[in-house]
Amino acid sequence: MPEPDPGHPFHTVPERRARGEVPHPGAALAFALGIALSMPLAVPASAENVATLSADPARSTDGVYQLEWTASGPVRIEESAEPDFRDVAVVYEGTDRATTLSGRLDGVYHYRLRSPAQPGAAAGAPSEVPPVRVEVVHHPLSRAFGFFLLGLVVFASTVGLVLFGDRRAGRETERRSG
Repeated sequence: MPEPDPGHPFHTVPERRARGEVPHPGAALAFALGIALSMPLAVPASAENVATLSADPARSTDGVYQLEWTASGPVRIEESAEPDFRDVAVVYEGTDRATTLSGRLDGVYHYRLRSPAQPGAAAGAPSEVPPVRVEVVHHPLSRAFGFFLLGLVVFASTVGLVLFGDRRAGRETERRSG
């Protein structure tokens, strides 16, 4: 009688598993679990439409900061020096999700997001998003001058060392050759 072919499909699963031809049943479970854990979790529909507004940094020492928001559709970002937004200026209008503001002088700035895309809101209606406060406090001018003077001292010292070292090397070369 001929020897049975080990790759023949009629061999039992335990025999084929012993030869490494059939994966262990736990491998399929581990694979399915890995796929399930790598999928993003579903976010409730109500949480997807919640708009947010944030500022980074909330305290700027150079007058530059970024406003970021999440909202569906176009938005308008308004700026005011007053927390009650009596006098506003539009600093951004469009569909982006962030804007960088620069050149701001010392002071406190308040920002709010208006989004006509919110359910039941009229165009330009105030949003339910809490306003954001940014404080701009530049470094003192005395500190800037101090850093300038420190840089000047380091520069002058470097130039002096290079020139002194060059002359000294020139004299040593003359002594050796002379």
